[in-house]
Amino acid sequence: MDRETLVYVDLDGVPRLMGRLWARVRKIKESATFEHDDLWLQHSARFSLEPALLGPGQFHTPADTPMFGAIGDSAPDRWGRELMRRMERRRAEREGKDRSAAAVRAGIVARRRAAENLRHREGWPSRDCEVSAATEGP
Repeated sequence: MDRETLVYVDLDGVPRLMGRLWARVRKIKESATFEHDDLWLQHSARFSLEPALLGPGQFHTPADTPMFGAIGDSAPDRWGRELMRRMERRRAEREGKDRSAAAVRAGIVARRRAAENLRHREGWPSRDCEVSAATEGP
């Protein structure tokens, strides 16, 4: 499974496309590729998220490293994901809804879609563009 994510940075309140991140899962192995956007490389305030991601071209994670450190560190860890799942289960319980894992995931997806529709109407960048969404969303 491949997932492309647009990576934006906020400079003085203005979202700027920094580049694209591709996260991959092949059997049980995870890897990622990052490539800066050409306009970002020309921007006077450009910077790199981490030393491994300097300059033009595609950058690939080293073997046995599923995600670049600066991007992976922004995602919730195992405990954070567990807390988010608990919160979703409790909300479903209060609302008298199905608490199965599939139903919980469906609820998360539905809320993401609603938020994405709002972002689109307001002209904001997509949630898929946020760095924190790179590896595993809430």
